Amino acid sequence: MKRKFLSIVAVIALMVSMTPITPMTAYGAVDGDWLYTLYDGDTTVAITGYGGSETSITIPSSIAGKPVTRIGSNAFIDNTSITSVIIPDTVLRIESSAFQNSAITSIDLGEGVGYIGSNAFNGANLTSVTIPNSVSTIDYGAFALCDVLSEITIIGNNLTTLNWGAFSG
Repeated sequence: MKRKFLSIVAVIALMVSMTPITPMTAYGAVDGDWLYTLYDGDTTVAITGYGGSETSITIPSSIAGKPVTRIGSNAFIDNTSITSVIIPDTVLRIESSAFQNSAITSIDLGEGVGYIGSNAFNGANLTSVTIPNSVSTIDYGAFALCDVLSEITIIGNNLTTLNWGAFSG
């Protein structure tokens, strides 16, 4: 009896060890052309990518009934097809490297953005940028190496943290 039990346990262990493990995707979920992840106890959304073919995009203000509050790290990194982005007022954070080395020439930052992460637009093709009054932090290298960036407008006086190299390059 003991030997039969051990044989069954061995067979089960072998079957479990041979079961493939599916890796989690970086984006978590898909809604139309948008890749996203839920945050804050599944109450808010972070955009983590875009699978559509449009060159001018507007980030949605909500997905699945939840507000879009951030653009995730690396969401549009190295994207060579999107040239124009409108970010709604619901977005509070643009995370690190979100648009790094992308082809975007135009960005409309919503009035809710308070944080622009490190290297968020590093190497992008932006020609001008207007920083809304809501932005309090621009992290290091956020707009570094934007070789054609010739006009920067900062509205208001809420910007309290401008880290080193934010506009270097």
